[in-house]
Amino acid sequence: SKRLIRYFLSKIRSAQTLSIFYITHSLDEAITLGDELLYLQNGRVIAAGPINPLLTDLQLPLSKRPDACSLLLGDHIQADEEGYLQISIKNQILTLPKTSNHPTGRIKINARDTGVSTHPIADVSFLNSIAGMVEDYAHVNQYLTVVKTSVAGQSVIAHITHRSWNKLGIKKGDTIYLQVKGLNLQE
Repeated sequence: SKRLIRYFLSKIRSAQTLSIFYITHSLDEAITLGDELLYLQNGRVIAAGPINPLLTDLQLPLSKRPDACSLLLGDHIQADEEGYLQISIKNQILTLPKTSNHPTGRIKINARDTGVSTHPIADVSFLNSIAGMVEDYAHVNQYLTVVKTSVAGQSVIAHITHRSWNKLGIKKGDTIYLQVKGLNLQE
């Protein structure tokens, strides 16, 4: 099946220093397998380069899609006593369920599953609250605003309503807190 092929390709990618050229229309497959992305539109190259900067580029349609996401690379991985993975990104920790015996530290964060607050929130079901600095934003339509933040030097986008943007009074340079459910993170 396609899932099995993706599994084996991801194993080859992580175990070898081998380049794989893979063509797909699936953003999820590109994120699972790729370090670099060549983005085509109507047969023309629109952008090329490392995958996360392209996923979070507010000038590209990738950041505005319903399945838009960010890809963070952790620098240390450990399992806690309950079996959850603790992946650190500089001095911040993301917690997610362990889904593999060989974690890579690559974390997919769906933009639509990311909440935003202007201060840390405690006593909620979100396992993760990570600080980020607002780098940019795009008002896509009357309802959707895409917020681009820098988390330990890596870009993360969040999809919030235009109403929430106005209510929170967010502006470039502000520190905000991204609230992400552990179950929505994919490693």
